[in-house]
Amino acid sequence: MVRDPAHSALIKQAVSALKREKNTSLASAYNSLLVSPQSLQELTLYRFQAFLWPPLDSPIPTEVDLKIVSGKYTTATLATDAKGFAESLSGVKVGGDHASDPRAGRSEFFEGTVANGGGVTTGLEFYFFAHKNRLYILSFEARGQLLRQARIAAVLRSIAADFSFSV
Repeated sequence: MVRDPAHSALIKQAVSALKREKNTSLASAYNSLLVSPQSLQELTLYRFQAFLWPPLDSPIPTEVDLKIVSGKYTTATLATDAKGFAESLSGVKVGGDHASDPRAGRSEFFEGTVANGGGVTTGLEFYFFAHKNRLYILSFEARGQLLRQARIAAVLRSIAADFSFSV
């Protein structure tokens, strides 16, 4: 499912429609996007966000999102910007990082995990691109074990590799 993050009113309308259709579990998933100050703040950052529905048999949602941050971002500062972002994430253990050259041009990548207790982790992958003074952050989130599976990782990396700018 995809949501337009700039329009929480649209999310509220979707929740109402889903409740009328008696699709309460999906309505609840959408409603959870509007219940905390943190989730409302995140809505202003996302340009695009999608999540897998119905969810996998996992307490961790499978998501992809794109955040765009305006500023003086260039490929020359990309490594420093990505590292600063990684260091700002509370509770995230940052793993491997590297530069790559997908269709969109030079990018930086890092992966991370968040311990959720009970041996369950959230796996995170972030790809950073600089274009026209903006920082584009393409990220993937899934249960840690799932994200590390070879076929899942290959699909996610192919999405990042095909990321491009039309303008």
